[in-house]
Amino acid sequence: MTVCQHFFSADELKGDNMYSCEKCKKLRNGIKLCKVMRLPEILCIHLKRFKHEMYFSSKINHFISFPLTGLDMKPFLVKDFHRLDPTQKCTTYDLVAAITHHGNVGAGHYVTFAKNYINGKWYEFNDSWVSEVSDSYVADVEAYVLFYRKSSEEATKQRQTFFNLLKDAQTSEFRYFVSKKWLTKFQSCMEPGPITNSDFMCRHGAIHPLNMERIHDITVPLPESVWKHLVMRFGGGPPATMLNMCKHCKKALDELERRREHEMETFKRLNHDYPANDNVDMYCISMRWFKQWEMFVKGQEDDPPGPIDNTNILFVKGNAKLVLKSNSDYGQLSLETWTFLHDIYDGGPVYFIEGEKESEEEKQDQEEQEEEVQQE
Repeated sequence: MTVCQHFFSADELKGDNMYSCEKCKKLRNGIKLCKVMRLPEILCIHLKRFKHEMYFSSKINHFISFPLTGLDMKPFLVKDFHRLDPTQKCTTYDLVAAITHHGNVGAGHYVTFAKNYINGKWYEFNDSWVSEVSDSYVADVEAYVLFYRKSSEEATKQRQTFFNLLKDAQTSEFRYFVSKKWLTKFQSCMEPGPITNSDFMCRHGAIHPLNMERIHDITVPLPESVWKHLVMRFGGGPPATMLNMCKHCKKALDELERRREHEMETFKRLNHDYPANDNVDMYCISMRWFKQWEMFVKGQEDDPPGPIDNTNILFVKGNAKLVLKSNSDYGQLSLETWTFLHDIYDGGPVYFIEGEKESEEEKQDQEEQEEEVQQE
């Protein structure tokens, strides 16, 4: 607790360490204070055991006592933390693991201590050796990293009520489905939050087509009594009594696949017809945007990219003329391909490199050569 109090204590900013005020743009005396807005389910406290200075480094071997149970973080929270997160009620923690370091800065060995949540006993993990240790042994180690987990008697009672209701229910009563992801949080976290069946349900209240193949892997059937108990305690939802695929999402998904196929096939055809010579204009496109489009049409991204954005490959000169940046990552498209993509996505700006134009003499020579070939 002393370490936490020191970390969260007010720090005066004065002298060479004055505060630069963003309003008056001047250096002012001030006070820097850290407060926690939301507590995590697992609290990791990393103690500074290594001191690094300009010419050498050293290890800090001071013993620091730490509680095995009942670490209360409420004094270090902002005053209105309940308003910021009404679901945040638990502020106490119990130690579940610790890491120690033996040796010095240049060389050493790490040993881990972890509590078995089934039998409540502590174990030491030293490479391939695992041995049971006492609570007092853990409390006396030179801790380097401490892992605390939220503790709540109310959460333990809620889980026990859940298992009792589940045990008393009949198999025929299992008519409601709940997200396995949320149920895992309920079984392992002190504050799981509202039920999130949106993990597998779409906005229409049915099952998204992409979730159908694994629907029984991401849901858990529950009896009505258990479902009502969980909703009354945690809220959330929506309720799911059937696992039917959503027709609306299926239609939208099919349309999206047809769009992907159309864009990809049209691009391939236009790109195949693109003449490989220097006499045509080359339209430049940012490879950053193009790669996003490519990931979309290949099904690696769900959403299409935004408008074409060539701003990262171009800059504006003083005369408002667009100039291609040197060493910029861009691709070259024909007018037809550029027009195809631009008609769909809009954006820009448009920039092309003019092709080399043939002189009249070169054209005449080319025509004469073609006539000679035909005569032969």
